Amino acid sequence: MRGGKIYKIDIYDSYNTHLSLRDSLNLLPMSLNDLGKSFINRSKLDINPIFTLERISKEKYFIIKYLTNDIEMLRDIIISFENMVNESYNMICHNNLTSTSLSYKIFKKYYLKTHKIEVPKTYYDKFIRRAYYGGRCEVYKPTNDSNKIFHYDFNSHYPSSMLNKIPTKISGWKSPQIWEPIDPYTIYDVVVNIEKQYIPSIPFRDKDNTLKFPSGTFRTNVTGVELKYSIDNKYANIVKIYKSLKLKDPQPIFREYVLDMFSKRQEAKMQNRPSEILYKLNMNSLYGRFAMKNESTENIFVNKSDIESLNKYIESEEFRNFWEFGEKYLVEVSKTAKGVRIPESASYVSTYVTSYARIVLHEAMMGVLDRGGNVYYCDTDSIVTNLRMEESNTLGGLKLEDTYSKAYFIAPKLYGCLNIKSLVKLRGKGIINTLIKSRGLSWFEEEYNKINDTTHEGSFYKIYRSFVRSLRDLRIYSRYKPYTLTFNENKRIRIVANKKWVDTKPININNNE
Repeated sequence: MRGGKIYKIDIYDSYNTHLSLRDSLNLLPMSLNDLGKSFINRSKLDINPIFTLERISKEKYFIIKYLTNDIEMLRDIIISFENMVNESYNMICHNNLTSTSLSYKIFKKYYLKTHKIEVPKTYYDKFIRRAYYGGRCEVYKPTNDSNKIFHYDFNSHYPSSMLNKIPTKISGWKSPQIWEPIDPYTIYDVVVNIEKQYIPSIPFRDKDNTLKFPSGTFRTNVTGVELKYSIDNKYANIVKIYKSLKLKDPQPIFREYVLDMFSKRQEAKMQNRPSEILYKLNMNSLYGRFAMKNESTENIFVNKSDIESLNKYIESEEFRNFWEFGEKYLVEVSKTAKGVRIPESASYVSTYVTSYARIVLHEAMMGVLDRGGNVYYCDTDSIVTNLRMEESNTLGGLKLEDTYSKAYFIAPKLYGCLNIKSLVKLRGKGIINTLIKSRGLSWFEEEYNKINDTTHEGSFYKIYRSFVRSLRDLRIYSRYKPYTLTFNENKRIRIVANKKWVDTKPININNNE
């Protein structure tokens, strides 16, 4: 278990028979239906996902047929994937719990070669992680009026960023002065000032761990490449540098790996071979492996009558927590405390990959503004704008994903669009997906009109969830869950004109501590 997520369950009986249960979604993170079409040319059966006891009783045989089909599909997909990995890389696929683990072993075996990546000491790692941010996702303008707008995606955005030189070793702490040139391969604890920027370039993480890009004067940790980009383009000024960590020996450590995977993926795609999925996973899964935290737990069942064993766990250094679980206790212990470490977890590698990616995204958005255009929305590797942009099918190039005649961007990862072919595209994250699928584009228009009212505090919904799992109770049940949609201005501030939400501006922060 890691981060509360179960990766593997090991079961032993009194004869020491071992059964290992694993979540295939961690290894092949796609829907079963998509995997079936790609690997074995087979689809799931259609079924209404809302069940009642009466319906289960009446349709028992079809439900069993449906479940059997799923099991057979997954079995055949895993066998096909196993054979593919073995033939391509001479590796046993099921020795890996995740696609990240598999891609890392392939990289290390065939591509790392003479490069040596230094594992940072704990005090360095903590400092580095403060400059490790995820993808940028923001709403700039909530809707278009009558003009068409264009949704562009970058081809393999993070893999293309991996082509850059990445530092591979740590030099140590430095105390640079603000007049000294910015070193790209140094991570800075710095106070910056940003004024009059519609789309600021410097990342900042608040106390709630929310990534934002504010204006004002604030203290943040940032890589030298992102800081240098901002200073050179006059997007920001340095007010004070508290300290920095100098890295060294930058190398294109991923270049051969990425170019090879991209070439093989393109070839497999043209020939409609399922190995295209393998190469895509390898490209996208690797960089995050280097930011894996050195904290892993395992959970052990202990009989309630076995108080002696329970007390041993509680008194041990590895003990983290325990819960009542039916007739047993579920005890959580730390594998890290036992001395199990994550080898070659170098967080600065992932930090630089994501930093390069954010620069590319920001450059594209600033290019739109410089041409007099509007940016409506961005999300990690995509931009929605009213201008046509240069397209390319090369690695890192832009491709036109869709063209919208009408769109509503309510919040990050929550939008609804109507494209020029009159097809509706809806995007939501989490439980609200159930609601927007049933309500459609009209729901987004309603919410946009509500947000125009500055006194509107939020919309309350009761959303039916037909499949809720409880590991503690060992039950699956359905229920209504309350959900309140509020417009959160913790990233950007909305601009209202004539009682209509028309634009946003960056949140302003003045805090250099």
